[in-house]
Amino acid sequence: MSSLRFSPLQLLKKLLVGLFSVIFVVLLTVWLASYYLIPWQINEQLKPFQLALSKQTSIGFNPFVLQLKVENLSVLTHRPKQSQEQHQEQTVAELKHAEIDVSWQALLKQQINLESLQIEGIELLVQREQERIVIAGLDLTELTELSSNSETNTAEQQNSEQGNQQSGLQAWQFVMANANIANVVINIDDLGHQHQFTLEQLAIRDVLASLISQQGKLDLTAKLNSSTISIALSADAQSSSAESSDVKASNISVESTLDLKQFSLADFAYYMEQVPEQPVKSLAGSLDIHAVQTLVLGEQGWQVNQDSFSLALKQLATRALGYQIEQESLLLTLKDGVYQEQDSENSGLSVQANLELNTEQLSVYVASSNTQRDNVRSEPEPKPATLAALDALKIKDGKLSYNSSATLTELTLAQIQLEKILFSEPSESSEQAGKTLFKANQLTVDNVSLQNSHLAIEEIALSTFDSHIWLDKNKQLANLVLPTQAASDKEPHLVKELVEEQNSESEQTPVQTHTETEPQQLSEQSQITFSLAKFSLLEPSQLYIQDQSVNPVFEHQLSISEIQLTDINSQTPEQVSRYAVAFNLDQFSGARIDGDIMPFAEQLNLNTVVKISEFSLPDLSSYMRDALGFDFLAGQLDSDIEVKVVNDEIDGEVKIALRGFELSSDNDVSGEHVKESSAIPLNAALGMLKDSDGNLHLDIPLSGNVNDPQFGVSSFVTLIAKKAVMAQAENYLINTFVPYANVVTVARVAGKYLLKVKVEDLLYQPGQIDLDQAQQSFIDELAKLLQDREKQRVTMCSVAVATDLSAEQEQLPEPERVKTLQTISEQRAQQLKASLVEQYQIASSRLLLCEPKVDLAEGAKPRVEFSF
Repeated sequence: MSSLRFSPLQLLKKLLVGLFSVIFVVLLTVWLASYYLIPWQINEQLKPFQLALSKQTSIGFNPFVLQLKVENLSVLTHRPKQSQEQHQEQTVAELKHAEIDVSWQALLKQQINLESLQIEGIELLVQREQERIVIAGLDLTELTELSSNSETNTAEQQNSEQGNQQSGLQAWQFVMANANIANVVINIDDLGHQHQFTLEQLAIRDVLASLISQQGKLDLTAKLNSSTISIALSADAQSSSAESSDVKASNISVESTLDLKQFSLADFAYYMEQVPEQPVKSLAGSLDIHAVQTLVLGEQGWQVNQDSFSLALKQLATRALGYQIEQESLLLTLKDGVYQEQDSENSGLSVQANLELNTEQLSVYVASSNTQRDNVRSEPEPKPATLAALDALKIKDGKLSYNSSATLTELTLAQIQLEKILFSEPSESSEQAGKTLFKANQLTVDNVSLQNSHLAIEEIALSTFDSHIWLDKNKQLANLVLPTQAASDKEPHLVKELVEEQNSESEQTPVQTHTETEPQQLSEQSQITFSLAKFSLLEPSQLYIQDQSVNPVFEHQLSISEIQLTDINSQTPEQVSRYAVAFNLDQFSGARIDGDIMPFAEQLNLNTVVKISEFSLPDLSSYMRDALGFDFLAGQLDSDIEVKVVNDEIDGEVKIALRGFELSSDNDVSGEHVKESSAIPLNAALGMLKDSDGNLHLDIPLSGNVNDPQFGVSSFVTLIAKKAVMAQAENYLINTFVPYANVVTVARVAGKYLLKVKVEDLLYQPGQIDLDQAQQSFIDELAKLLQDREKQRVTMCSVAVATDLSAEQEQLPEPERVKTLQTISEQRAQQLKASLVEQYQIASSRLLLCEPKVDLAEGAKPRVEFSF
């Protein structure tokens, strides 16, 4: 048998065939074994967590084409239930299909090229409890403990190998043309609340990455419960060095678009229950967000250029601090926004953006004591009390600039427009139903600017409005809407605890010594000043007043035709602001107020002119009764008031004309009766001064200081009117009693608003009993007064004093001295009465004597006192 000989070429061929056969067998063995080894190894890793793959799971690796394929993967848990001894299996994760293909040829070019990445049909269960989070059966608390132990053992090894790995990977690239992940469902049990996140499609495209350059694109569509999420992202990053680990040493650019639609706030309202101190008790509504922006990160810091941003809030319903807030829609739009890091050292922030805001159907109700209002009710309920409401709020052409490093905020708004405004409307079931405190068709604010802590407004224009002022018996605003005690009794503690916290912080803060100028500088920087060029009322408006605190109840309607206010500026205290108000009480009566004032000066400085015409006096009787003490039954009031206040000092004049007035009691006090009475009230004084047509004209000077404790705007005119009336009435009475000037004087008592006619005392010499010549003129005028007033009676009280006693009588015991003085007093009274009866024929019945009196006070004079 001849030996076999092979040529070198044949030998090489056979060796190659054998080598490829061995490689083929090995690869085939790996392929076939992978269906067993990979699930087995995964199960080994899952055992500590009491997890395992299902028997239907198929995982295989094809080394011929570098393909990993997964079919019907299921992760099961068989932890025992607390109520049962047997183990219960539960599927916590599923994967229907996954396929990963890597290119052989790309590896020869130092590229990891994922030719295909397809994942579909994932389903996971995520549970969050108070103490732990479980994802696909893996308790993250246990996983964290295991990973921390392994990280400790491998940290040193990783640090030593990191430099070698980076130098070896510099030439490598990662390439992925297209990756698709679809139909991923994550069922979330969050503290017993169920949610579902569905990743409908995640496409990653055009990925090219190395240690110094990375780029790629991403498109995502998903659902969270009923909301939809769409994200489009394109990223590009360039590093200056492969060894650099500082992100800011790289130039990163990320362009992204975000769309969030119909996000339900009610699904996550339970998060507020986890914060017991917050005031919001319920929340519902739908949220839409659209954002297009570019993030740039480099050596100079980060910057976000936002082309557009919109936030739409629909069907908002929330309850807080005893109020139920409902809103149909809100749309906030930001354009051309630039947000950037101003200073990388102190992380200052700079913001610039253009903004617009549109709000529709906003209402704030008083919350009921049980639950929030439902949109659907089986039976109609009365409309609850409304704190505030408006149909629309529009902010146009807004520009915002903010710099945290310089603590600078600039905001300009071209216009703020509010439509159908309502404030404080009582419930339909209340006594004040329909008596809205304030409602207006439109309020427009033009050219608002906030700059350097100064808020400037060019103009505020208010259209026609209706206002009801309803005062109850205690002068409280009855139609002012406030939260009920039942709705808010659990919430006032929030304010109390906040105040206590602030007080405790202030007590713990150490006292620091500052210079005298530092507090002033800080207060000036933090103080916001305000200016308003013009406020005006565009259309006639109505003011309804009902005051139940007076009797009779005051009810009236005022028609306001003009309100204007100009040139307000808190920056300049010397700035003069001008104002004008005009209104009518009815078709014929009206008033106008014009003037100017320095509202921010330390002392009051103003000029004002008030003109009142044809005011009906009976309409004001409810208030004049308390101020003046009587009612006006008829009449009209005209008045011209000119007041000037310079540094709190008042100087002015009031001209009052009363036409055809009748008082509730002045007709009961005739002129004759006034002359015979000893006290004249204000209404009687007015009755004396009016002419035969019932008219009265008064010119009243004004003077005083506004800081006088008795000064008040509401009673000032009444005060000086009283003074003027009583002054003229006093002059009248003095002229009337001129013939009796030695006997009668006119004086003001009871706070100067009551006139009293007083008879002077008749003085005697010590020990004198009989009348002498010096007393004769007094006796003559007294007798004449009694003769003129035939029905007038007088009481005479004789008073004896210590000087009436002789030297011998002064030595007597005190009881006898007093008895002696009483005798002297009695003798004087009898002597005086006898003289009036005998010499002047005054009836003795009109001369009344009182009990003899003794006055032992030092300096007392012997006398006879008279009173009518």
